[in-house]
Parts: sequence; C-alpha cells; structure tokens
Amino acid sequence: MALNSHIQCPKTGNIAGVHSPDSHPNGLIVSTQPLITYENQIKFFSNTLYGRDMNLQVGFGGTPEIIYRENTEWTTAAVSGIWDFVSPGAGAIAPYAGSVCISAIATVDTNTAQLSRGSNIDLTNYISITGHIALASWDDRGTKGIQISGWNGGVQVGVSADLRNYINIGTLNTWLTFTIPLSNMNLDGQTINTIRITTVDIGPGSPPDYYLDNIQIEEIDTSGTSVSPATFCVEPDIGTWYYCHRISINMVDNYDITYANATAPALAYDQFLGVASLSNGLLYQRIKDEEIKETLVVKNIGDWLQFPAAEIASLISDSSNNTMLTIVSYFIEPVLLKSETQDKLCITVSDDLSGLDRLRISIGGKKETIPL
Repeated sequence: MALNSHIQCPKTGNIAGVHSPDSHPNGLIVSTQPLITYENQIKFFSNTLYGRDMNLQVGFGGTPEIIYRENTEWTTAAVSGIWDFVSPGAGAIAPYAGSVCISAIATVDTNTAQLSRGSNIDLTNYISITGHIALASWDDRGTKGIQISGWNGGVQVGVSADLRNYINIGTLNTWLTFTIPLSNMNLDGQTINTIRITTVDIGPGSPPDYYLDNIQIEEIDTSGTSVSPATFCVEPDIGTWYYCHRISINMVDNYDITYANATAPALAYDQFLGVASLSNGLLYQRIKDEEIKETLVVKNIGDWLQFPAAEIASLISDSSNNTMLTIVSYFIEPVLLKSETQDKLCITVSDDLSGLDRLRISIGGKKETIPL
C-alpha cells in the first residue's frame, strides 16, 4: 500500500504544493530565489595619501647607502654554501654595472650570504632596499625563493622578504630591478648592520640560479621633488566578502596615435602611452591571510595585454592628441577577498609616472554581506 506523505517545513509547518498541468506529469512547486544576494560594487585601487591617482613622481633621496657594487662597500662573506662575490657573470649574464657581481649559481637550500656594514645604520631616513637580480634558471617545482633580511649583532631584525614576490620569475638571463619597501620587512625606523641573503629550495626541482648586483638602501626624498614608492590597495568593506570579476587600467597622456596609411593606431607595446617601459614596473600582489599569494610585474602595455582575457576596451583621442586608453582583464574565476582575513589586492608604484596625465586602476565586482 502506498504511503500518504508530504514535504513539510519543520519551522513553519508549511506543506510544499504540487502543480498539476494538463499535458505534463505532476511536479513540486519550488522556489528559484537566489540563496545569496549580491550587490554590484566598483572599487579603485587607492592610497591614503594619494587617493586613486597613480601618476606620481616617484623617486628617492640623493644619498643611498650602498651595500654592494664592486665588492668594496659592505664586507661580504658566506655564512654557508658557495658564493662568489667577485663573479664576472657567465653566458648571457654580465654584471649589471662595473666588472663584478654576486653569483649564487652554486648555492642550495638554506645557503646564506652575509653583507656587513661594520657599524650600525639607523633606517629612520630610509624607505626601500633596491637592487638588481638576473635569473639564470628558475625551477618552480616545490618551494623556491630568495630571502633577504636585516640583522643586528647576530639577531634578525624585522621579517624576511622573498625576492620572488618583487620580480617576474619567468624572465631569465636579463637584469631585473627590485624595490622592497622597508615597511614590508618591518625595518622602517629600525637599526641594522648586516643584510643576509638565503637561497630556498624545498621539494622537487633544482634550486634557483641567480646573480645580484648594485644593492642599496634608498633614502627618503625630503626635498619635495618626488614621493616615495606608494602602494594602492583594494579591500573588502568590513563585514563583507568581495568577488573581483575584472580589473581595468585607465591612462591618459598627450600622445599622438595617428599612423598614416595604417589600419591600427600607433600604440607602442613597450610603453605606457608616452612613458617608456618602467624599470621596476607596477607590482601587483594578491594578499590572503596576510601572505602574498600571487605577484605580477607590469612594465608596459604589452605586459598587461599578455595576460589571459586582457583586451583594449577603449582608445580615444581628440584634436590635441589627448589620448585615453583603457585595458580590461577578466579573472577566469572571481578572486574572493574576505574582510575577516584582511585579504586585499595591492599595486605598488616605484617608478616616475608623472609623465602621464592620469593613471587609475579599478576592480569591477560584487559584494556579499556576511551575517555577524
């Protein structure tokens, strides 16, 4: 015998209904209301001092503390492993400047080099550690890295920074510029007398092979001529999750895109309109649980357009050659930023971009309010 049953809500006691159309079998009446309600939200990468405008005249003071150029500055020594502090380079890699550079080609996991000043340096008037690195090889299997840290009296000060988070590790056999804000290493205002560099190679694959040159600590520019490198971020509102669907870069410059007898505008891939390819590049970082999970470096239009789902969304110009370019890139899957874990997307400007009339970067996405 068939049981007489029904579907009933345990909270309200309401019973689900049945729809009986003339030409189809009976079926339950179900709700198609979305379980979660989202709200569209546009966010600009912003900085507390400079707002959303990234076309800054970034620079440093005129008296950097030179750590390494020709191995006659801070005293170099191997704490462990095989390091060559007077390497002439090899193959396609010659020293960035001068006649020698640091070779870490023979280093393996935990091998550490030390550069000692001989006396303390107060970092109060300094802003960043800069330098140049050339990768001869990078096997991305396992965990690979190049850690740089500050020390004083044999004790580490602040935290280490991984150079892989400040460069494009896929670019080999050419010198790359890196800029690490001291604040990222908790070194702002601290006192150190030593810098250590450590090779990281955990798991499968070979250790990174690399060279270093022209390392220095940059002084804050107090003349008012330029500003220090600045970081612009997008963060979810408190009590929300933010789903990032696309990123848009918008720039304006006095730039002539007229190209006679051509079907395409005169737009150079290795520039940002009238600004030459950047030395450091726009440093994009995705931060989750206060850890850097993804890093990209964009030095020109071509770098941006190489990303999947990137396209020129608009390009307009007037009779005075005031040209505006917008490039849009879609995330294959939305990037989720959670407020409770302090997730954010950040872009650091370390080059002089004052040649542009405007540079702004925004995110198109949606937010979900999380019940407390």
